Amino acid sequence: MERILLVEDDAQITASLSAFLQSEGFSVETATGQTRARQLVEQTAPGDYVLRVRCSKGTYVRTLCHDIGQALGCGGCMAALRRTMAAGFTLSDAVTLEQVQAEGEALLRPVDSLFRDRPAYVLPTPRAVARCRNGNPVSVSEPLPEGEYRVYDPEGDFLCLSRLEGGVLTSIKNFFGA
Repeated sequence: MERILLVEDDAQITASLSAFLQSEGFSVETATGQTRARQLVEQTAPGDYVLRVRCSKGTYVRTLCHDIGQALGCGGCMAALRRTMAAGFTLSDAVTLEQVQAEGEALLRPVDSLFRDRPAYVLPTPRAVARCRNGNPVSVSEPLPEGEYRVYDPEGDFLCLSRLEGGVLTSIKNFFGA
């Protein structure tokens, strides 16, 4: 009986995948630890499976399919790849080529939408705006959690992505004038 080491941090996926592999005649050991990919396997036809992977950047799904095939002793290849999410964008954000041809630049989103997962911070004074526009750190008097912020001027113009540490906002990337 061939053995497979299953590395997964989601208990439900571990149980499902382990049960499936055991039903196929494999001895399965589970390992704990941080993983870079999560898999859920569905059989769609004899010898054909759908592998859903949620992974970090730098994960090669084709290599993952090959490695699973090697572990199973039968080889493995990928017949199709459908990216359902990238950089925070999902399929619901996707547009067709026809939409691009018809609507063109109207489909473009503001730059700050790329950082929508970070909280917004509005600079309170003209002096703070001037410091920011000149690339200088800006002191923040409000008690805010440390981390990255989308920074705006009082008129709502997106200025930069900044990191707040020790009560000081330091620019990571400036976007004013863009």
